Amino acid sequence: MKNQTDIKRRQGQSRVLKSTEIKRVIEYQTGRKNGSRNTSVILLGLYSGLRVSELSSLKNDDLMNNDWTIKEDVVLRKENTKTNKSRKFFITNKKLKECLENYKNEKRQKYQIAESSFQEVKSESFFQNQKGGGFNKITLQHLIKKMFRDVGLDEMCSSHSLRRTFITNLFQSGINTKIVSQLSGHSNVQTTMNYYYQETDEVLKDVVGEIVIR
Repeated sequence: MKNQTDIKRRQGQSRVLKSTEIKRVIEYQTGRKNGSRNTSVILLGLYSGLRVSELSSLKNDDLMNNDWTIKEDVVLRKENTKTNKSRKFFITNKKLKECLENYKNEKRQKYQIAESSFQEVKSESFFQNQKGGGFNKITLQHLIKKMFRDVGLDEMCSSHSLRRTFITNLFQSGINTKIVSQLSGHSNVQTTMNYYYQETDEVLKDVVGEIVIR
């Protein structure tokens, strides 16, 4: 029998995360086992808008250069996108870049112990599980969901909340709809507007509070 909370979440859309909720998730992961990896997953989703299937598909050489440095311009391979078209995303946010560098350094230490060169590991998954293998879409969804539940976030928060939060914050910052659609990897601008954009309760309250009845 299906859990009622699961049914409720599937019938609605994953909601946008508040900055205080994101902070709770990140603070909870700080200093914990795999905390650097987990925080990197969260921040990359938030600052790139990648789908969870795209996040799980990333290889070392997608995000790193041959000298182990993190790339700023990243090409997402077409076989790993929903639209079957390659596209770029950018790692230019300072907080995201620092987090990825920390996780990369942890990975590199393990590789150095094993005396592995970059060429030998470039095709391995960037985000690795406990056994050293990669995540797939389902297992990464479960990981993100667990991170949210660990800090008491409700059932409307899912892996897709990262993508919706990215898109919504771009709109709220006044970014042009075409640019938002391009960064989101949508082939149709209307998809970006109709499904992904969601105003927060705070914004809606402010709008109602400023209504002038004439």
